[in-house]
Amino acid sequence: MFGFNGQEKTNEVYGEGNAYDFGARIYDPRICRWMSVDPVSKPYESPYIGMGNNPIFYVDYSGGDNIIYIVMLPGAEAELSKQEIDDIISRANEYYRCNGLKTEVKLFSGKEFNMSYMDPTDAVVVMGSQTEIVDWVDGQSKNYEGAADFAKQVAGVLGDHVEETEGDGKIIAFNTENLRGEAQNSNSRNPPDLGTYGGFLILHGSGHLAGFSHEGKQGNPFFVQMGSFMTSGQWSYDFLNSEANKGNTFTIQNFAEGMIVPPLGPSMSKGTAAKQLARKLINTNDALIPTMKERFGNNQPVDNYENNKNNKGAGN
Repeated sequence: MFGFNGQEKTNEVYGEGNAYDFGARIYDPRICRWMSVDPVSKPYESPYIGMGNNPIFYVDYSGGDNIIYIVMLPGAEAELSKQEIDDIISRANEYYRCNGLKTEVKLFSGKEFNMSYMDPTDAVVVMGSQTEIVDWVDGQSKNYEGAADFAKQVAGVLGDHVEETEGDGKIIAFNTENLRGEAQNSNSRNPPDLGTYGGFLILHGSGHLAGFSHEGKQGNPFFVQMGSFMTSGQWSYDFLNSEANKGNTFTIQNFAEGMIVPPLGPSMSKGTAAKQLARKLINTNDALIPTMKERFGNNQPVDNYENNKNNKGAGN
């Protein structure tokens, strides 16, 4: 039997009408309370609420979400082969797994994407020309509150590079007209293939969606200048093309997967080199991961788009 929010009643475990199993946690309808905190709540929301306190518009089918949809506009389909698109998605998912994240990137196969059918922790990468992206994002204004402002942002800055992201939002814009040239220039001696570079940019953009700038995030420092997936494009370009990297020891993939370095701090200037090297090494991406999990969740990813659509939208 099913009840509130389409969830199965667990009468045989908790008694008649006493609980609903959402997969990630149990809801007690007698007292209108959850029996545990939400594992994918956002830092500015109480972990004791559900569906953003709006169960009429939001539907939580399993407690799992964290999907990043790829929407291909005509310009992207003309610019990229199917194999190149598959490679970008595959490499992005590889980077998420490498960093201990369960977020899943997948190609949207429907006719027309509607952002109101996304789960709260989902995101979308829209690929195409600058003009196409501006029109698409602006067209989502009726479905998503931040669309109109982001369309103006894209119109102003996306002409000469590939990726632009709505900070703390849900949209990554991906100008495929510039993808090949930017990948080539990112490391002129040893340029990455489109899968490697595109996958990195999706990971990088999702970091912006989680609230990170290239300088980090207050209270959550990390090694920007040591090569993390939030390293700025200019710094990575300067470093990868520098004389220090003339042997191509480092690539953009090192930034995506994290670089193993000694921890920095006052103690690094004290003692012998042997003592310093004996200290625990860390990954340059480590400090980013908890916030990424807060933004996208870390349950097993579940694509709820069609379910949300059939239930008249998951809300904004």
